Amino acid sequence: FPPLMIDPVDFARLYQARMAQAQQDQATGEVGKA
Repeated sequence: FPPLMIDPVDFARLYQARMAQAQQDQATGEVGKA
């Protein structure tokens, strides 16, 4: 899907979810891999 098709809200949501996951991954590490 082209970037123009992606909605700004979806993008922001995905970005936030990814940031939260990255933080958890760094904090736990093992859980993120599982």
